[in-house]
Amino acid sequence: MENNKTITEEQFRGVCKQTLPHLKELIENLREIGFDGMTSITVTGEGYISLDAYDSGWSMLKTSKENDARIRKEFDEAV
Repeated sequence: MENNKTITEEQFRGVCKQTLPHLKELIENLREIGFDGMTSITVTGEGYISLDAYDSGWSMLKTSKENDARIRKEFDEAV
């Protein structure tokens, strides 16, 4: 599949309208569990998905070659 990195304003506006309710719901879900830190979402057209809750150590990752998403807990220790 060829990478197409062009999108019209109309197309992008449509994606935003579809996505915004889900993002607002995610914000509310995070607030309900008491997390108010920064969270990022990354997706690609090939099926890669990443969700990171910064400073919590938690992330979720699904690569394009995997069927299941996996959660991870970061390990951090001074040496």
